[in-house]
Amino acid sequence: MTRPRDAAELLCSVLALPRYRRRWVRHVRRMAPSNSVHHAAVAEVIVRHLVESGELDGNAPRPARTYKDLVGRALTGRTLSCATLQLFVDAFEIEDELADRLWGTLLGDRVSPG
Repeated sequence: MTRPRDAAELLCSVLALPRYRRRWVRHVRRMAPSNSVHHAAVAEVIVRHLVESGELDGNAPRPARTYKDLVGRALTGRTLSCATLQLFVDAFEIEDELADRLWGTLLGDRVSPG
């Protein structure tokens, strides 16, 4: 496995923890049979974070769709950049210990940016 895929797997596990799951599950319209992390609901949490922080215009047309694609690529490990991981950490307010594990998994021996 690659570091992005390993980090994506860990990120999915973190988002499945009750503390973080509660944040995204309220945005689920239809739960997938596998009961896995719902990409559209996670994207909604990220978009709301970006709007609240002033980084995204809340009137932009369909921003959640754009972020759903980003979330999908990140959670499957196809593309998980440092900027994307930081977005998840910030939007879900992931506790430091778990964030450090995520950064360590993604970056390997390099120091986490933050």
